[in-house]
Amino acid sequence: MQALHFWIDSTSLPICKYQRIVRHKTLKSLATRGMSSMGWFYGCKLHLLMNQFGELANTQITTGSHADICAIERVKQALKAYVHINYFKRISS
Repeated sequence: MQALHFWIDSTSLPICKYQRIVRHKTLKSLATRGMSSMGWFYGCKLHLLMNQFGELANTQITTGSHADICAIERVKQALKAYVHINYFKRISS
């Protein structure tokens, strides 16, 4: 059966507490300051693309400062979407 509907979501993967940024030593090349709905964090983001059957279609780990909308860029060619024309122009350019 072919997947018709997809959902994309992201979550923060904090590396250390925000107060200990200067002392941390893991993932220095990938971890950055970022903001989520829960507030500021220091670490990475996990982006998941899932179909209507609950299967993972794609995953991506990005820096903490990476905007969620940019994660769609990697997978947008393979998806059909119904979006507002102004939004489509913005992500297509």
